[in-house]
Amino acid sequence: MLRKGFFQRLTTIWFGLIMGQVVFLAVVFFLNNQQDSSFVRPELVGVMDYIAIAFSLGTLGMSQFIPQQLLKVETKDTLDNKLQKYQTSVILRGALIEGGNLFCIVAYLLTQNSLLLGSFAALISIMILSRPTLAQMETSIPLSEDEKAQLQS
Repeated sequence: MLRKGFFQRLTTIWFGLIMGQVVFLAVVFFLNNQQDSSFVRPELVGVMDYIAIAFSLGTLGMSQFIPQQLLKVETKDTLDNKLQKYQTSVILRGALIEGGNLFCIVAYLLTQNSLLLGSFAALISIMILSRPTLAQMETSIPLSEDEKAQLQS
C-alpha cells in the first residue's frame, strides 16, 4: 500500500535529486579553486557552452513531455497503481532536469564559464518550484472523490 507517507517519500526523493546536484556543484567549485586545476580546457570554451545550454533546454523540454506520456492513467486503475504511475513520472521528470544540470556543471568544470552557472540556477529553481504536491497530482491524474479522501487521511 503506497498511500501512507506517499508525499513524504516523494518529496524526500525530489529534494535528494536537488541536493545531489548542489553537492556536486560544491565539489566542482572546490576543484576549480585548487592552484593546479588541470580540469580547465580553454579550447572547449564556446562550443561546450552552446552544447551544455542546448542540452539543458532539451532535457527541460523532455521533462515536460515524456512524463506526461507515461502518466496515461485510466479512471478504473486502482489508487495504488495511479500513485505508482505518478511517482514514476515525477522521478523521471526530476531525473531529466538533473541530467541537464549535471552536464552544465561538468561543462563549467571544463570551461569555468559562469554562464553555465546561470543555466544551472534556472533549472534548479524550476526543480524547487515544481516540487510534487497533492494539488498537482489531482490535476495530473483522474481521482475519484473517494480516492482524494483516502489520500488526505
